[in-house]
Amino acid sequence: MYNCLINPRKRVFLWAIARILLSLFCGIKTLNWVMSAVNSDYKIAGTFAKRNSLLVTTECESMPLIVNTLFNEFCVVFMRYKGKITDWKNEKCFGFICPDEGGKAVFVHISSFADRQAPPMVNQPVSYELKADEKGRMQAIKVMYSTGHGAPKSSPRRTMFLLMLPAFFVVFLVLMVLMNKLPFLVLAVYLATSLAAFFAYWIDKSAAVKGRWRTRESTLHVFGLMGGWPGALMAQQILRHKSKKQSFQMVFWITVAVNCGFLLWFFSDSGSSVLRSILHAASKGLI
Repeated sequence: MYNCLINPRKRVFLWAIARILLSLFCGIKTLNWVMSAVNSDYKIAGTFAKRNSLLVTTECESMPLIVNTLFNEFCVVFMRYKGKITDWKNEKCFGFICPDEGGKAVFVHISSFADRQAPPMVNQPVSYELKADEKGRMQAIKVMYSTGHGAPKSSPRRTMFLLMLPAFFVVFLVLMVLMNKLPFLVLAVYLATSLAAFFAYWIDKSAAVKGRWRTRESTLHVFGLMGGWPGALMAQQILRHKSKKQSFQMVFWITVAVNCGFLLWFFSDSGSSVLRSILHAASKGLI
């Protein structure tokens, strides 16, 4: 579709990038460790193998793996609630949580806490999910402390997956360009905006540490919406910046979904026609 946009030198260069990325991020030992880690966290089946430095699926479950893992990421952002423990009966091992948004207190049992080494304390901030019991009454589950003892830490497995996701996405774009499904310009835009997004996060992190003027969150989201979300995601994990703020993460994943939706649209007949028109106008210097 876009043969005229890829000369032989670019093709060799792109194949080199693809092989290097796959060799670095999909080595058999690293890959087995990551997939076992993801499977143990999310309970998603998938068997993978390495052949000639290229990732090959031995079962057709690679897409469910990615889709279900991304779904879990959205669940973490959208379906968790915050509140404080207002009453705790140590001898009976249960208590109640008052939601930050207000409303009726929610029952919680000690078995629902992720960390049971220390007893829950009154006024302890927590985050939790809701589930109905056999009688239809709502109770808190998967309770984690927000501050103080037992505060949730980033899982190394989850962090590794979120670092691998941008690499897999870039490899996907490289392969699409090599197969003439996308123009090279699309890959260049993603790489350029990702680099810009990474530096924007780095500048904002540095400003936060030094107490200087901060970058607006809306500006960071614009980078992600324009295609810089792979670089933004890597910056969040490497710099540990904006990775735990739920309101920011909610908007961030929405921008990722919107951007990926536009990318998928480019594969349709109408989308590819619009993309060709844009490229034609760009080649004539109209935009």
